[in-house]
Amino acid sequence: MKKIILCLLLSITLIGCQSNNETENETTTQNSTTETSNTQTIDTYDNIIEETKNSSYNLGYLLKDIDNNGIDELIIGEYPDDDSSWNEVIYDIYTIDNDEIVHIVEGSERNRYYLCDNGTLANECSNSASYATYAYYTFTDNSLILNEAIIYNSEANAESPWFYTTTDLNDWSQSITEDEALEIINSYTYIQLELEKI
Repeated sequence: MKKIILCLLLSITLIGCQSNNETENETTTQNSTTETSNTQTIDTYDNIIEETKNSSYNLGYLLKDIDNNGIDELIIGEYPDDDSSWNEVIYDIYTIDNDEIVHIVEGSERNRYYLCDNGTLANECSNSASYATYAYYTFTDNSLILNEAIIYNSEANAESPWFYTTTDLNDWSQSITEDEALEIINSYTYIQLELEKI
């Protein structure tokens, strides 16, 4: 009887050790796969990073999975400068879809993007002193989905130039006050990106 109990205890111990080894092997495999994936991602984006070296802007880049789908996006933005108010500015975002690079956003000095602390992408765009937009998007399925936007358009209505929309940046049907507009704009906090210098 003692031999049977001893054999059972030994079997349980061995099964437990085997289970731990399998878990460790799975973890090691997952870590290796993640490292390989990150290396492949940076290799895929290498040409874009190389091309931006000729830019007149002070640029940096960051790999970040914005939409949490397991694929890192390439973010090109203004490289931090202690004297700059542009430290959070994003000019371009790329992603990979079916082994193809997709250019998600293309910005400029008057068409800037920002990553917010809640994962939203903000876009500040100004065509003139009389027209500007502050749009807030969710990035999903390789596209931007408009959540809400504030539009300043003094040509559409000089007396009440602030508008709100959740559907279309050309929709100026819902007038709001300047205070309401600023409250929405100020509810989004832009994050400073940890960029690598290009």
